[in-house]
Amino acid sequence: MTLRSHAAFVAATLIAGRAVAQNADGILLGTEAALTGGAVLSTAHDAAGAYYNPAGLAALPASALQISGSVYQLSSFRLRSFVRTTLPWTRIDQSLTATDWSSAPSVAVYGLRLSPRLGLALGVWIPARESISLVSTVHSAGPVAAGGTVVQVDYTQQIAFTQRIERSYFGAAAGLGLRTGLRIGTAAFLVYERAEEFLDVFAAALTGSSQTGATAGASTRGAPSQLAARLGVGFQWDAAPTLSVAAALKTPALALVTMGGVTTVIQSASLLPGAPPTVAFSQAPSPVSGIAEPWRVAVGSAIAVGDTSLRAELDWQAPQSGRHGVVNARAGLHRTASPDFAWGLGIFTDRSREDVRSGALSVDYYGVAAGVDYRPPPVRSARQPGAAWDVRASLAVRYALGVGDVERAEANPFTSTAAPSTPSTASVVAHALSLNVGALMQF
Repeated sequence: MTLRSHAAFVAATLIAGRAVAQNADGILLGTEAALTGGAVLSTAHDAAGAYYNPAGLAALPASALQISGSVYQLSSFRLRSFVRTTLPWTRIDQSLTATDWSSAPSVAVYGLRLSPRLGLALGVWIPARESISLVSTVHSAGPVAAGGTVVQVDYTQQIAFTQRIERSYFGAAAGLGLRTGLRIGTAAFLVYERAEEFLDVFAAALTGSSQTGATAGASTRGAPSQLAARLGVGFQWDAAPTLSVAAALKTPALALVTMGGVTTVIQSASLLPGAPPTVAFSQAPSPVSGIAEPWRVAVGSAIAVGDTSLRAELDWQAPQSGRHGVVNARAGLHRTASPDFAWGLGIFTDRSREDVRSGALSVDYYGVAAGVDYRPPPVRSARQPGAAWDVRASLAVRYALGVGDVERAEANPFTSTAAPSTPSTASVVAHALSLNVGALMQF
């Protein structure tokens, strides 16, 4: 393999799939979801909960503006033996670590109570925001047989890769109470997803004191994005004074518009007098329109024990081209200690649909969440009992441990084989910690 084709192959290996793990629920949306690990299907009666089940809007207690944000979100990935460089004199396995800090709001939604049995919601929900940055440097020297002689080669390889993905839902939802204890709802969303990709690969093989040899580089830049449409329906039923059951369905998100693409420039040079460099330019087309997200069905129930609510639910996402189906589970506890204070905790899974053979990072997360919801002391002092207006604040913590795999980036710069016949995988360990601060203004 020439160094030029080597640089092109390493670039293709890293860009071929979505390197970032694209799990469905990386961010918990709304106060109650943040407290209970997302276990709100049967109990959500606020505007933010319309993302999970719009039927809850039928029991909206009052019109309210709800805002919550992951004030600090820390995530880290460790890819063990991810870059494998095979040289004539040695093989180097390099583990890479990526750490990312971010801060941004996750929900901004307005809920309007039209009647005791009818509520509407309009807002923005951001269930996924993920980023990864990787840097790899390899430097080694050794003998290479060339033209019947053995020469000493000084080899250097550098890879820098960054990818950021964000998925946002813009939509409206409505909930209607049909009779006492039975509520139905529907929602319509525009789903906007943007993926920024930056990749630089450089390789150099130098020989002799005159530093003759060859260099190669590949640079990739792109920000493909997609706008899709998705519908949701759901119901909640208070089957008994202490038992509620619920179900929600989201249709596939059908891509409406795709924008942008990925540009790659590959260049190489032979470090000999009079040898011109070679440069190749390519423009990858925009993604083909299709299904951006699959069918999704969730079922759950909640049992009330005094002022405590116990919840459990299952969430199924259908298989899709290049991705497999997956079932996630959530369980939570919510306790109202007083009219001014409530707390909750929950456990959840957020498993990946990605197929590691596509080059994507496939990580299954298992996590816990806990938090409090309270009425601040100044509000308690100023608000009369039973007043229509109210202000509440919330603080919650979410931690998830992720384990998974990714296809290894194989580099074989001195052979004619571009890749092993059976690609190998590298194990991945990930951690995600977020602090969620929320506010609800009711009037």
